[in-house]
This record gives sequence, structure tokens and C-alpha cells, in this order.
Amino acid sequence: MLGDVIGNAIGIAYVFGGVFLSGRLEERTSPNFARTVLHFAMGFWTFTWFLYETRICAIITPIIATISLVLASRNIRGKFSKERERHVGLVFYSVSVTWVTLLF
Repeated sequence: MLGDVIGNAIGIAYVFGGVFLSGRLEERTSPNFARTVLHFAMGFWTFTWFLYETRICAIITPIIATISLVLASRNIRGKFSKERERHVGLVFYSVSVTWVTLLF
């Protein structure tokens, strides 16, 4: 139980901290570079899997990320997805991380 709480606290802080830092990075560099760094960093979230004790608790972080992406405003969506992909790619990525976490 404690591992699940610690894993989710670290996971949520990591994901939303990464989004915040990417926004700051975008102000100082190109938006493409900030997006690349964010997408690369989110893959490292999986290194928190060893903290979890149950699969159900392990999928809380990617589910929260998926819901946040689905409910994000157009302005926020535009920062993290290219115009031509219409934000669907980010949602699919988040859903796939949820499934991989559940099956791991």
C-alpha cells in the first residue's frame, strides 16, 4: 500500500512537473525542442513501476494523464501536439501507456 502511494505521488509529480518544465523550456527555446524533451521524458515515467505493489494503483497516473489530455483546452493541446495530428496521438500514447502498465 505504501509503495502505491509513493509511486503515484512520484508519478503524478513527475508527469505534471515535466509538463510545467516543458512550458518553461518552450519560452526559452523552440516549441519543437520543448515538445521533443517532454515526449522523451514521459517515457522515463515507466521507471517508477518498481514502486507499485498493485497493477490497479500503477495505472492511476496514466489514467489521470489521459483524462487531463482529453479535457485540456485547445491552447494547451496546441503546445504539445502538432496541428496535423489533432491531439489524438497524445491521447493514444497515454492510453497505450495505461494498457502497458496494466499488463506489466
